Parts: sequence; structure tokens; C-alpha cells
Amino acid sequence: MKPLFQKKPNDLGFFPIKPPIIKRTFAIILGILLFYNIPKEFVDSNYTICIPKLFFDINCFGCGITRAIWYLLHFDIAKAVEYNSLVVVVFPIIACISIKWIISKNEIYDI
Repeated sequence: MKPLFQKKPNDLGFFPIKPPIIKRTFAIILGILLFYNIPKEFVDSNYTICIPKLFFDINCFGCGITRAIWYLLHFDIAKAVEYNSLVVVVFPIIACISIKWIISKNEIYDI
């Protein structure tokens, strides 16, 4: 008896990009677009979820990094560094990890 769903080899012909790369790239671009479109009023609000800030009123080294990355995506580098100066280190690390995830051949983290 022939199986209902038979696994076929990945024959894309002349197209060298594999489908997981396309899906992962789409996921990263969608995430960036969603994060980019957060309203400025929400980003500038005083709301925080930082535990040290909420309970002890202490700024941790990560405080403001989300706002800093948001401003960096909007090309306001001065405001980004004002929120957290570590954004110049964290943003390239996030970019490298995202690119590595896109081009990795690990099927475990597939979408």
C-alpha cells in the first residue's frame, strides 16, 4: 500500500534558498515591523516591568534597552543612547543572533 503522504526530496531547481530561510526571514521582518510600529506615546510612557525598578527603585543595566532599540530603529541615536548606552553593544548582538538563526541548518528551531 502506498503511503498517503510521502516525503519528497527538496528539489528547488535553480532556486538556492531553502524554505526555512524564507520563513525565518519573514518572521524576523514581521517582528521588526511590529516593533517599529509601536506608538511613540506608549514607548515614552513611564510604565515599566523591570523588577529592580518596581521594587527597589534601582536602575539595572538593562533598564531602557527596549526603548533604546525602538529609538535606534527610528534612527534617533542620541535618544537611544540617552535611554541606555549599552544599545550600541546589544543591538549588533541581536542582529548577529537573528542572522545566525536565519541561516542556521538546525531544524529544531524551525518555524
